[in-house]
Amino acid sequence: MTNLKPKSEGIDPVKIPDYTKEELVKFYNEVRDTLGVLEATRQEIGKEILSRMKTDGEVVEHSALTKGRRIDFQIDLEKARELGAIKEMIDTVILKKLHLKGVKIPHTITEYLIVRQIEEKE
Repeated sequence: MTNLKPKSEGIDPVKIPDYTKEELVKFYNEVRDTLGVLEATRQEIGKEILSRMKTDGEVVEHSALTKGRRIDFQIDLEKARELGAIKEMIDTVILKKLHLKGVKIPHTITEYLIVRQIEEKE
């Protein structure tokens, strides 16, 4: 089995404020990469468990397993309209454009980090 631990096993969450920004970015990327491997592995394990289930629900060890199902409808907008299956919703793209033009609209702003790997050219 693949080693699923981050490369920097010495990351101490208590000491996060003490690391340099460069170290934090390195750790962040390593953890993100590890999470990607873990998520892909989890999905493959889930598919294998589903393939082995003989019923829609089972108990294995101390876990209750249930086959969940989602229906993805293959229908165009016109047919959905004919069937009365269209919702009215707020268009946030238009609201953002109006806000940027100075229209006063109540809002909050959430900040989050985006980290992208930069490929070095040799």
